[in-house]
Amino acid sequence: VHFHLFHPIMVAGKKAPDLQFYCEVMEDDRIAGTKHMTDEQAIAEEEKERSFVRTLNTEFLHWCRRLEGNIKFETPIRRSEFTGTCHRQTVTVRKTDNCLVALVEPPYFLLSLQDVELAVFERVIMGQKAFDMVFVHSDYTKPVSRIDAIDMTRLDELKDWLTDKGMKYYE
Repeated sequence: VHFHLFHPIMVAGKKAPDLQFYCEVMEDDRIAGTKHMTDEQAIAEEEKERSFVRTLNTEFLHWCRRLEGNIKFETPIRRSEFTGTCHRQTVTVRKTDNCLVALVEPPYFLLSLQDVELAVFERVIMGQKAFDMVFVHSDYTKPVSRIDAIDMTRLDELKDWLTDKGMKYYE
């Protein structure tokens, strides 16, 4: 679960605008590959893991539903992910109903479309393999947000998504 806070809180002496909580679903010795087992034991262990993940997912959904009146949750859409460069590292960016997010590893990238006035597609040239997307915030005092080196095959999909969201864009 990733929380993007409107007002950062102090964590370990630093302002933290993002908080993320996660649960390990594999045992440490299984991750390291140090646990030796027979095929039957491995199959039983995998089924136990799948059962644990199903239980965890069910509990998480119940927790989200209990909080739904107070907190708005958005789930990334897996089939619409793309790779791009944010904060000088290549990440997988996923779309939600109102955001673009890359939450796998810090520094996290979270862009709410409510805070954006327009998007600009840069380096869109025939024959190029990649393009960049720059987002201009409604609050002009904030620096622009960028996603660089997006595969050119995603251009039309991103334009359609921005159009569906009522976002202005320029090429």
